[in-house]
Amino acid sequence: HSDWLADKSFSLGRWAIGYQCAYVIYRVLCQVQPKKILELGLGQSTKLISQYSNYYKDVHHTVVESDPQWIQFFNDNYSYNKNMEILQCPYTFEDFQGHIKIRVFEGFDQKINGREFDFIVIDAPLGGDMDEMSRIDILKNIPQCLAESFVIVFDDINRAADHKTFCAIQKCLDDSGIAHAVGSYHGQKITGVIVSDDLKFIRS
Repeated sequence: HSDWLADKSFSLGRWAIGYQCAYVIYRVLCQVQPKKILELGLGQSTKLISQYSNYYKDVHHTVVESDPQWIQFFNDNYSYNKNMEILQCPYTFEDFQGHIKIRVFEGFDQKINGREFDFIVIDAPLGGDMDEMSRIDILKNIPQCLAESFVIVFDDINRAADHKTFCAIQKCLDDSGIAHAVGSYHGQKITGVIVSDDLKFIRS
């Protein structure tokens, strides 16, 4: 039971995060109690995390979303809390490490420059049509955007392009000498988890 979780009406699955992703997010919020949260993609996970960030006043929750109409719909239908900010970044395409035309959030690097996060949830940009790599926005900004103790939750790693980025994040951490552990949660889709060494318990 969590006092902060008042609204338990979630629509999970299909385009939204699945139960396995919602479970690991809920577990991180309860057991790790992160303070600086970055969420890529506005949706069902936002409904969950925003209740947590509204309840605990020392939490800051940043959401990055491409679609202004979806942001407006969310604001109209859910109570917006002052500990949460939504950054609207349109999609653009860029080349990265020999891969061409990967969809990214335009201006993302500049907007999070100089900031650190202890919990990152990756469920955007749209990646199902990417052949080589997808959702590289965080990859381009680690390790400098990571707090010393961190959890990265990466949804849809059952897709080849997402899995490649998931593996590239691990390699980047290895190259930077940052000890970490990796796990996955399986449902209709697969959610990957990368954690700092002190949070290995989150994998199980």
